[in-house]
Amino acid sequence: MGAVYGKAEHVLYWLGPFNYQEDAEFRARLAIRFLRRFNNNPHEYLRAAHQHLHFGDDIGDTDGELLNSWVAIKELFDIEYFHRAWIIQEVGLAHHARLFWGTQDVWLDWTEVAAFCSFMDVTGASIINHLQLKSWVANHINLVWAKDSYGKPVFSFVEVLHWARVHRSTDPRDYIFALLSHSSAIVDGSLLIQPNYTITPAQAYTELALNVIERTNSLQILAFVDHHEEPGVLILPTW
Repeated sequence: MGAVYGKAEHVLYWLGPFNYQEDAEFRARLAIRFLRRFNNNPHEYLRAAHQHLHFGDDIGDTDGELLNSWVAIKELFDIEYFHRAWIIQEVGLAHHARLFWGTQDVWLDWTEVAAFCSFMDVTGASIINHLQLKSWVANHINLVWAKDSYGKPVFSFVEVLHWARVHRSTDPRDYIFALLSHSSAIVDGSLLIQPNYTITPAQAYTELALNVIERTNSLQILAFVDHHEEPGVLILPTW
């Protein structure tokens, strides 16, 4: 699938229908319009947000139009599409990715989304926290595909897995397999693991970990151990 997306001239995506609210289409158009204006002058729009967005007891002093615009942006990034593991390769490999929302005349390009998310992640943390804005999840896609000045991946495959772990997958094996189109997944001319849906998730994770350690001669993967997994969900080695 990676080759399909990487060779396509244009890739079109559908974010899904408008939600059940009567003004849903208006709010979708508001979100896209505001995101584009923001990208044209991000520092000014962020400064306005800091000055005029109030919370808690001060919400009556909030600029109504500005608040509605940011709430619409929040609704955009709450869409399930941005939280799926497979979209990481879909938008990351596409030469041109366009996202449609509800109807064919409501759209935005991935580059527009990526620019907004990147700026907010670096500069707008307080607004992200106040609004519980999920743009940081989409920005992890930027981090997965980050390249240095020579066009090489900034992060190892283990680090790519780390950035992608906030996305969701119905099949836990796809937390690995959905990222194998990333160039860092190839070491010494071959993939660190072959996609194989006949093995269990635990077997896939263990095989990958062993291959990473043996083929990179590094224990870096142990630095990314996360103990948040519910006990008994996967039977894995204690290390």
